[in-house]
Amino acid sequence: IKPFIDEPHYLKAKKLLNELEDSPTLIHGDFHIKNVMIQNGEPLLIDMDTVSVGNQVFEFGSSYISYVGYNVPDPGNTERFFGIKSEDAIKIYEEQIRRSFPNVSKEKLEDIRMRIQATGCIRMVYFCFYYKENEAITNYNLKNFYEALDKIDGLAI
Repeated sequence: IKPFIDEPHYLKAKKLLNELEDSPTLIHGDFHIKNVMIQNGEPLLIDMDTVSVGNQVFEFGSSYISYVGYNVPDPGNTERFFGIKSEDAIKIYEEQIRRSFPNVSKEKLEDIRMRIQATGCIRMVYFCFYYKENEAITNYNLKNFYEALDKIDGLAI
């Protein structure tokens, strides 16, 4: 992402990524409602090409991309891709965060949201510039990347 962002934010992002400890946690990398199917009454994850191990913040960052990063600057995006309304995509994302961190204070939950936002936006900023994504999506994610990065002191959640 270095060519696409200012130097201070690049240096901070690099520092925070380097400080993030390795984790043996299994992460899907593209977890959203279209990648969960039901087979014989049981949920089944599909689209496994991005499965790896790593810090859980990357999994939540992936959800941020799906439900917020593409959705907010292009509200019809989730209807076209998921078949759900924009506000429902936001509700899914917020519920995922709320249920994943049920016993934390409002302040801590906001810090977690910012760490997730920064992590998701790191990926989106690269993707937007590299693949020449539309300007609204690019600008929204760049702004949110800077905003989140300015508020956090680490990425681990």
